[in-house]
Amino acid sequence: MKCENLSQKNSPSKLKFSKHKILVLGGTGFLGSYVSRVFDKNAIIHSTSLVKKSDPSVLHVKYFQSARDIVDLLDSVDFDVVINCVALASIETCESDHEAAYFLNATVPQVLARYTNDLGKKLITISTDAVFNGRRAFPNEETTPSPLSRYGETKLLGEQLALQENESALVCRVNFFGHHTSGLGLFDFIFSKLYSGSTVQGYKDVFFTPAYAFEVAKALAILSETEQSGILHVAGAERISKYDFAQKIAQVFGFDPSLIVEGSINDSGNAQIRSKDLSLDTSKMNSIGIRMSTVDVALRKMRKQGDYKFVKF
Repeated sequence: MKCENLSQKNSPSKLKFSKHKILVLGGTGFLGSYVSRVFDKNAIIHSTSLVKKSDPSVLHVKYFQSARDIVDLLDSVDFDVVINCVALASIETCESDHEAAYFLNATVPQVLARYTNDLGKKLITISTDAVFNGRRAFPNEETTPSPLSRYGETKLLGEQLALQENESALVCRVNFFGHHTSGLGLFDFIFSKLYSGSTVQGYKDVFFTPAYAFEVAKALAILSETEQSGILHVAGAERISKYDFAQKIAQVFGFDPSLIVEGSINDSGNAQIRSKDLSLDTSKMNSIGIRMSTVDVALRKMRKQGDYKFVKF
């Protein structure tokens, strides 16, 4: 499939695919919901969340509690590609529930990799920039990871186990923003505060390379049509602080920028397990023809599409 510049203003909302059947695990979660939207009728959507069970496009199963649960699900559907968006992504919960963190972040991708390898199916599994300690900007795919948190540790182990079981698997380290009905994402948190006229703290000493979740989903769709394997950074086009990110939200959506106050991660209660620099080098991704929007352009796309909470301008 021809790769695309996802930063183009006229990039299509849906892409044309081959007849591959895509199984999206965690398909109603934050990133998974965007992936499901992009694939639309090409997707088999797995969910354990409280969505309408009358929706025939959603495959409802119980929460994965064992490797057997995963295999039983895979045995029950016909698919060509698995995109694994299942994760325990809360850093705090991973610190308090080691068993759940290990199972969801490490065991699940391991089992998926073994299964897809045995059947010659394609696996794309989602990882994180939190595998790095944040002491340097723009680590690339060859940089040695050194996670600070249990979340980063278990996601790194998931990467390693997946690639040990299936050398053809693709591990995508991502950082994304967007809107999800849970309201737990960074964009939703900042947007809701500004919309209500409340002050919001933005860390000036924490940096990341966020991509619009819809563009990440499109990139995953493109990658599902390729033979790409190993580790790939799928992230945004620019490094920005959390403070400046909040300022851009205010600018694009017409909020009062004075509501955003400067802060430091050092003032939080868990600074020791959070990386200060989560930026990722995306040269490899760019070299295969995938490019993301800048934060400003991505936010303007969100506004134009009405992909946010509370109000449509």
